[in-house]
Parts: sequence; structure tokens; C-alpha cells
Amino acid sequence: AAMVRQHCALARRIAADLAQVPGILVMNDVVLNQVILRFGHDGDGAERRKVLAAAVMDRVVADGIIFVAGATWRGEWVMRISVISGAIADEDVSMATSAIRAAWTQVSIEASSETAIR
Repeated sequence: AAMVRQHCALARRIAADLAQVPGILVMNDVVLNQVILRFGHDGDGAERRKVLAAAVMDRVVADGIIFVAGATWRGEWVMRISVISGAIADEDVSMATSAIRAAWTQVSIEASSETAIR
């Protein structure tokens, strides 16, 4: 029971941290150990947000800090984070959110450059 409470608290911390980043939207009310993230801005269409989310996930997984997966949720392609490791600690959450922030920043820069070229 204590481990489940800890996982839920860490998931809420991930959501709270990433909700502060422009272009990252926490899609779910984090009541368990799941966090659902959408990438992109309000003016971006669903297809563009899908491309952005996929690029962020690819970069995060390639970096090897945290494993995340994609899913279709409420009609959007999103990043799904499940906090399930018994050994996860506060430091791990900090590393994970930093990795996601860094990946999103890089993808955003690259996407902006591509748009500016067109």
C-alpha cells in the first residue's frame, strides 16, 4: 500500500512539474500512477501534435533515462507515463522530467526551424 501511495505521489509530481512547461499539456487528472501528456500548442492541429509527441517520445527513449510509450487517448496521440518501479525515488522523477523537458525543447526548436524554412 505504501508503494502504491508513493507511485501515485510521484506521478502527481511529474504532472505538476511538466504542466509548467509551455507546449506540454497534462491531459488527465492524475489520481493513480498514470500521466498522459500532449505536446504542441493550441494552434497546432491533431496531426502536428501527433508528430511532435512521437518525436519527443523517440528522443526520450533513445536517451535511456525513462521509458515512455505512446497511446491514443481521447482522440489524441499522447505520451503515457506509468510510475511502476518499486525502486523509483524523487531523484528519478527529477531526471525523468528533465529528460522530457529537454526532449520537448529540442523537438520544439527543430519544429520551429522547419516551419520557418517553409
